[in-house]
Amino acid sequence: MIIGLDFYKTISAFPKFFRNLSSSLISEKNTVIIISAVGKSSNLENYKRHIREFLGTHRIPFNSLHICQFDEDKEIPQLKLDSCRTHKVDVYFDDREDVCQKLHENGIIAMRVGIGKNKKNKQFFGSLS
Repeated sequence: MIIGLDFYKTISAFPKFFRNLSSSLISEKNTVIIISAVGKSSNLENYKRHIREFLGTHRIPFNSLHICQFDEDKEIPQLKLDSCRTHKVDVYFDDREDVCQKLHENGIIAMRVGIGKNKKNKQFFGSLS
């Protein structure tokens, strides 16, 4: 299987959980790809470096990293859907309800990681740490 993981407010919110999950998945010969989004006004190389440093510090294994860049926040669900299709993701973890909904509507299993602090949905769904 190919498992996609969002970084911001997903892995970054629950590094211990995602270290354990990712380690288990990779040990069973699954592929783990980090698919995250950042605004086009951000420095892409700095963002990639930040993610790689965080993953290294928290010993979270992964196979590849893909960053989508957006002009407006509303583009993120489609960009992540396109990335999941490109990388043939079977299951994707994200904190955003709109991303999960878009993936579900297009036949990709999406698991909502609820920290409840994003702009789209302020409801709290519990902790996974």
